[in-house]
Amino acid sequence: MKEININYKLDAMFMTPILVGSLDNAEQLNADLKKLFLEFEKYPEKHKNKNSFNTTFGALFDSGFNLFDYPDQPIKDIKAIIDRILKDWLKVVTELEEPNIESISFEQHAWFHISRKTAYKSLHNHPNASWSVVYYIDPGDIDESKRSGYIQFYDPRSGSNMHEDVSNFKMKREFSQNGISYKPQAGMFVVFPSYLYHDVLPYHGEKPRINIASNYWIK
Repeated sequence: MKEININYKLDAMFMTPILVGSLDNAEQLNADLKKLFLEFEKYPEKHKNKNSFNTTFGALFDSGFNLFDYPDQPIKDIKAIIDRILKDWLKVVTELEEPNIESISFEQHAWFHISRKTAYKSLHNHPNASWSVVYYIDPGDIDESKRSGYIQFYDPRSGSNMHEDVSNFKMKREFSQNGISYKPQAGMFVVFPSYLYHDVLPYHGEKPRINIASNYWIK
């Protein structure tokens, strides 16, 4: 038989973009935010979210969604940083021209979490938004054996695990159906599509674990 050549190329389709990064020299900003939020925690009637979310469990303080409207300078600073991260991210994952991206005005909900021992967030996504961001101010006591307070994401492809055998069970990470979790670290941020289902695993530490969460969209 005449030799047959096989030609192919890899099309990586339907991928889920997740950005994980960190801020350098953010120690003072994090200290200022931590001090501010622990002070806010003392006045739940003013700062705690009035709604009782069915995804919030244990000793978890959820603030209202208007965090980025606060006049405090550390909050203004972190908002400006997250806005910059998002605009740079859109230059990577969209076909929008840079001038159009720079002219974008975001709408957002933003809030802070203070997690104490037993706190966790059950499976959810963030409807009516395009991108979601988590920023870690203080990860608290890290317990890697229990993945304490880790954020975990799940494959959004419905039915991707309808059959598993040796040919698809151990796919490379970017193609795998397995969930993926990230260990919080001070100054770390995660940007992900708001449709992506995720949860926050139970926190087992004694120190408070503090982070900001936000949802963004464009009118």
